[in-house]
Amino acid sequence: MATKKKTKTTKRSTKVKAKPAPKKKKTPAKKIATKKVANPHKGKRFFKIELGGYGGELIVGKSTEEFVQYWLHKDRKELLMDHMHGMNDMAMYGDDFSDEDEEVERDEIEGFDKDSPEVYEGSGNREYWDFDDIEHETMVSYEYGSYNVTEVTVDPRAEYVDGELRWSDKETRKKTFDWSATMTREIDAVQSYNYDNCVVSRELYVHDTKKGIVDPVPVIMLYDSQKGVFGHLYVMTNGEDFDPKKFAYVALDNTMSNSAEMFYYDKVGLNVDTNELSTWGKGFFASVGYVPKGDIEYDFSMMLKQGWKDLEER
Repeated sequence: MATKKKTKTTKRSTKVKAKPAPKKKKTPAKKIATKKVANPHKGKRFFKIELGGYGGELIVGKSTEEFVQYWLHKDRKELLMDHMHGMNDMAMYGDDFSDEDEEVERDEIEGFDKDSPEVYEGSGNREYWDFDDIEHETMVSYEYGSYNVTEVTVDPRAEYVDGELRWSDKETRKKTFDWSATMTREIDAVQSYNYDNCVVSRELYVHDTKKGIVDPVPVIMLYDSQKGVFGHLYVMTNGEDFDPKKFAYVALDNTMSNSAEMFYYDKVGLNVDTNELSTWGKGFFASVGYVPKGDIEYDFSMMLKQGWKDLEER
C-alpha cells in the first residue's frame, strides 16, 4: 500500500502594517487686509506754469561813499564791470593765479583797479555775488517774457503744500523711494499768457546824485542778464480750469530790469521751483550810486494789502 508523502508546511510571517502618521491639518493662510489708499489728489487739478523769456540775477548791496564816488567818476563808470570781474578772479584763485602757465600777479589782473577803495570797509576782495545784503534774486522779466500753462497729472506720493508741489516726507523717508520717479506728466496743450496782473510794484533805482533823495544809501548794483526758463510754478484748483485773472505777481522795477519777484494764484503765494532752471548769459552790468532808504526798508504786508484792493477795483 502506497504511503502519502508528507509535505512540509511553513508558517508565513505576518507583518503588522504600521499605522500611518496622522496628517497635519493645513493652517489656512492668513489674509492680509490691504487698505486701499485713496488718491489724495482726487477732485483736484494741477497746472504747471513755466516762467520763460528774458531775466537775470540781480545783486544789490550797501557800499561806502568813497567807493561810490570813486566809480561815479566819468572816466571810470564803464570800467566798474571789469573791476568787479577782476576782484572776483582774485577771490576765487587767490593773490595770484595761472594764466597760460604763467603766474599773473595781483597788479596785472586785467580790469582790476588797485587804487579802488573797498566796496565797504573790511570787505577785501570777494566774489561779486557776495555783495548782496539788500537783494539777491534770479527773476524773469515781466516786460520781456511770458508764461506758459500746461495741465498735469500728479503722482499720488506728491503733496501740494503752501503753494509748492513736492514729494511727501512720509514717502521720501522710505529706503525704497525712487528719487528718479516722475512727479508730473503733461496731459494738455500749452497755453501762453502775458504778465497782466501786478498786485504790487516796488522800485529800486540807483541815482548818480544824492540831491532830492530822502535818506540816501550808497549801494552797488550788479546784474547778470540771462535768457531761458527761470523755473516753474504749480497751481492746484478744486476742479476748475486755470484762470489767468487769478494769477498775479509782485514787480521789482530797478535800474537793470523790470522783473517779477513773487507770484500768487487766488491770493495764495506760489513757490518757484528752480530744479529745471535753464538759462544762458546775455551780458553783465554794474552800477553804483544812491537809493532812498525807504526803497529798502518798507512794510511789505501793508503794500500787499493795498495792492490787492487796488487790483480788485480795476
